[in-house]
Amino acid sequence: MNFAGDDVVSIIPDARTASVALGADGNPVVVFEDVVLAQLKAAFCNDPRCSTYESRTLVDDADRARIPKVVITDSGNPVIAYRHTVGTDSVVNLIYCSDPRCETTEPRQGFQDSAPFSAELSLLSSMGDGGVITVFGAENGVKVGACVRVLGECHDVTAITLDTSSGEFSGSDVIRGADGLPTIAYSFNAHSEVAQVSVVRCLNPTCSSFGPESVVYAAPVGQNSVSTPSLALGEDGRLRVSFAARVNGISSTYVVTCADPACSSADATASWVSATPFAPELVVAVDGDLLVMKRDSNLTGASSPSMLNVIRCLDLSCSERATMKITDNTGHTGLDPVATVGVTGTPFVVSQDLDAGLVLRSCVQQHCSPFVRAGL
Repeated sequence: MNFAGDDVVSIIPDARTASVALGADGNPVVVFEDVVLAQLKAAFCNDPRCSTYESRTLVDDADRARIPKVVITDSGNPVIAYRHTVGTDSVVNLIYCSDPRCETTEPRQGFQDSAPFSAELSLLSSMGDGGVITVFGAENGVKVGACVRVLGECHDVTAITLDTSSGEFSGSDVIRGADGLPTIAYSFNAHSEVAQVSVVRCLNPTCSSFGPESVVYAAPVGQNSVSTPSLALGEDGRLRVSFAARVNGISSTYVVTCADPACSSADATASWVSATPFAPELVVAVDGDLLVMKRDSNLTGASSPSMLNVIRCLDLSCSERATMKITDNTGHTGLDPVATVGVTGTPFVVSQDLDAGLVLRSCVQQHCSPFVRAGL
């Protein structure tokens, strides 16, 4: 279906917890949970703007297969990570697709001793031959697992511990920095009695060793929280970390600028009060502008019902911003957005509506802004 503004909008009904990547053909691939059929599925778009798509079942027990993440490896084939739970035990499983549309898959492989919480995974395609790195929360802290593939086989799926905090793991993101090495951002809602966001740089491509932890944000002691962070590499080669925090009942959205690849120092002054504490998604537009996408206030400024907001940073520090509030008659709330910049040069955004399912939007404009604008 197509709504006002020439954006292409499609709906995947009865779907939630999406992840998106650009396939080898330049068309989006969306992996998600089908909550009615209890399946883990992938939707393969038939064109760059996803006016139509074909879906394929990956796992037929989605009541136990949750929180999928997808990346496209150097082979052009997708890899999917997800949390698999049996009783009280959980592991992180990997699905390697044998072709670009996952018509066949290799046997699933799991990270040992993972036991993750009900928090988001993150996944990065790294190394040659389809190697991947995933980050997830476990009972004894944050785990990082590297699958090193040689001649098609996964030789190391043992996860090592990055952080042994006893706090409540909120979520993570992982990206390749300007120096080519993976960098991880992760958050805790209770870490030494404060909520905080940390950044750690891997010292090698397989993340078998790490540099020192850099705390880029720490909330005051109290019943405060931080969301899953999102990472992006700016056109100036510097990492940006975006997240939401709720402190003493007030919600704010942050964009933190790292001073160096290890984020040993960072500027967290770019923040603004927002209606909701939900996690943002950070992407870089084709012109280099940062875009922060999140569930936030509606056109009247109220937090309920909320909608998808796209915040365009007007400078590299994001101290100046403009907000696009996406209204298109779908009525969706913009929950848990994930995004990528497509081969058309415009963002492709997937967000969740608790009634409709997943809303897939291919923006017609590089800042997703043919709709109502409002200054912050």
